[in-house]
Amino acid sequence: MIRTEVCARKKIHAGGMKDGEQVIELLVHHPRPAKSFPRKLARRFVSDNPPPSLVNRMAETFKSAMATFVQC
Repeated sequence: MIRTEVCARKKIHAGGMKDGEQVIELLVHHPRPAKSFPRKLARRFVSDNPPPSLVNRMAETFKSAMATFVQC
């Protein structure tokens, strides 16, 4: 049985390496994860209200790291 998952309003057929690669591609090219993940990490490890400059630097690092990851 093949399951279909929806990620970022796109259908992903669950099961297999290609599906994982599709999800990573969606995360890399969608602007929301690049801001939400760093913000959540900063809230957890820095403060409940982290400085926007820190979150922005973390977001840039996240985008860069994800782009490098996809190229591998």
